[in-house]
Amino acid sequence: MGNETPRLFDITTPPDLAGAAYENRVREQARVLKSELIRQTLEDSASWARSVEDKWANDHPDLAPIFPVTDQEIAEYRERVQNSDYEWIIPAFEQFITPDPDQFTPIIAALGKIEASFDGTLDGEGNWTGPNTNLLRIHDVRTDMDEWAGAFKNSFIDRFLTPFQGTLLKHAELALIAGDQMRLTKVCYIRQRKSVLELLDQAINATRALSNGACSPGDVLKWATIMMVATGTVVGAYATGVGIVAGAVCLEVAGTIGQGLLPQPEEKQKLPLTAPTASEVAMNVSQAISRLANDLHNMEQVAANALRELHWAVEKERIRAATSNLPGTFTVPAPPLANATPAQTDQSFFPDE
Repeated sequence: MGNETPRLFDITTPPDLAGAAYENRVREQARVLKSELIRQTLEDSASWARSVEDKWANDHPDLAPIFPVTDQEIAEYRERVQNSDYEWIIPAFEQFITPDPDQFTPIIAALGKIEASFDGTLDGEGNWTGPNTNLLRIHDVRTDMDEWAGAFKNSFIDRFLTPFQGTLLKHAELALIAGDQMRLTKVCYIRQRKSVLELLDQAINATRALSNGACSPGDVLKWATIMMVATGTVVGAYATGVGIVAGAVCLEVAGTIGQGLLPQPEEKQKLPLTAPTASEVAMNVSQAISRLANDLHNMEQVAANALRELHWAVEKERIRAATSNLPGTFTVPAPPLANATPAQTDQSFFPDE
């Protein structure tokens, strides 16, 4: 492929977003958030009043909002705050512990090996230079064919050997494209993890900012939902080789690596977390979690569709080549020599004396 085809960076998951470090941090911060919500609900006067009002209204839907609350009900409401109201916090964040971005690393490595095995160059004489010594046999076959003559010899070189050599770089580039799809999918899950930790930190700060319901405009804390990579086409990034997959959907790498995996979103894309009471902060957090889960689902659909498009592009090309019995981008037809009768062989394929 040479130096003309651009390459994506190899993606290493940041240590704080990898393995047990990330998993432990999510659970630790989720526990802190839950604890802070409980504490502020009980200690912040506005939060406690809102909690009591909401619970009383839910328990007495048919009564007017002017009520006497008994000591027994107060004790019950306090117990519910401590033991049930915020039990959803930890599991809601634990859902984002998987998948692990590093699960794509072996796939990326395997595709890299496939790419390398086909990567190389052909000179004007059809000589192959590349890391896979087995492919050097292609040049040896050309040399061997010089000892033969006849129509079948010429047909074998023109209709099989030369087209077959041309498919090698296409297979290398196909592995490259598939590997880059995996790299970009890995980036998306890294972004998701970074976004989860930022949401937890901001939610904790928003909860701690509660002070008797007073929150100035300058105290408003916002969380930026994950910025997903856009969809594009392979042709923009891979103009030198596999033209047949130019229509396949590809994840866009622009702005992904150079901006720390999570570019700063615009202000309008941020969701507010700060609220006058703890229950409202929790509601904002719940909405942010839903937004993140939705964004993640959409990203996964884009990634899956990209691979499906790539698969179908290759499959359609394979079927086209097989149906026409002509050389294709990734395949070559059997040469006439493969089905020749002994008599045809004697007439059209013989030693060059």
